[in-house]
Amino acid sequence: PAPLPAASAQPALVFRMTAAQECQQVVAGAVAVSVEVNMEPEQDGAAVLAEGLRSLYAKGELCDMTLMGCGERFPAHKAMLAAMSDNFRKFLRLPPPQIGG
Repeated sequence: PAPLPAASAQPALVFRMTAAQECQQVVAGAVAVSVEVNMEPEQDGAAVLAEGLRSLYAKGELCDMTLMGCGERFPAHKAMLAAMSDNFRKFLRLPPPQIGG
């Protein structure tokens, strides 16, 4: 078989096999084949989610509230605040204040 490609910073997994013996055991007279499957390394789901949230925040996308403090505005995601803080979760469950009422 051909040599495997050189390793890179994040190498893809490469599988090579010649299926001659396996096929012959299943079907007499089978033809040998070479199979190559390239797969990206599996990523941790939590890390992918965290990176996705960081990206949304950095771009200011889908922020659904703004926190204000010391004259500065901080866009935020309610779901993230609620997930990370019991106090925010309790506050965000309250009915919104009536404006001008």
